[in-house]
Amino acid sequence: MMKKDATLKSPPPPAGGMPISYVYQIRVDGVVRYVGKGRNGRVYSHLIDAKRTAARPGVKIRNVWPFFRQQLVRAVSRGSKIQEEILFSSLTDAEAYRIEGQLIGKFHRHYSGQLWNTIDERFMHPQYLPKTWSNPVHPAYKVPRPLVFHDGPLFAGQVSVERQREISQKQRTPR
Repeated sequence: MMKKDATLKSPPPPAGGMPISYVYQIRVDGVVRYVGKGRNGRVYSHLIDAKRTAARPGVKIRNVWPFFRQQLVRAVSRGSKIQEEILFSSLTDAEAYRIEGQLIGKFHRHYSGQLWNTIDERFMHPQYLPKTWSNPVHPAYKVPRPLVFHDGPLFAGQVSVERQREISQKQRTPR
């Protein structure tokens, strides 16, 4: 039995939400294909895994999942230039998740289909929904078009704009 190396353990979560998270992007041949939130070496884990998968003899890329991993393995197999870049660092988890969501939303709105992130519109703010979208990972992830915007929830899981403002205001108010 192999002894576990103590240096591989993740550090305990910081008290008081210390800023240890970051937001990163992965570019394939110069095009942003993935936006994520991470800690420690998370930004590098995707490419390490994709290279290992691509190097396995007889691997069937069509059976690799999730979609992002499948596409990254394809990119590695064809010799694409892959770059990992940390965009924002020294963030709390909450800040990192917020920024990640905003970036993914903006890419989805303005460059629909470019990202390999699994995007589920049912849980996105309406401001991030493009007029058209032709390549969801699963048909259920796409809300029906034409889009009809109003101040109430559009679909299951959607929080109204008014409720989002209330939540945001409470988060800014010191306790």
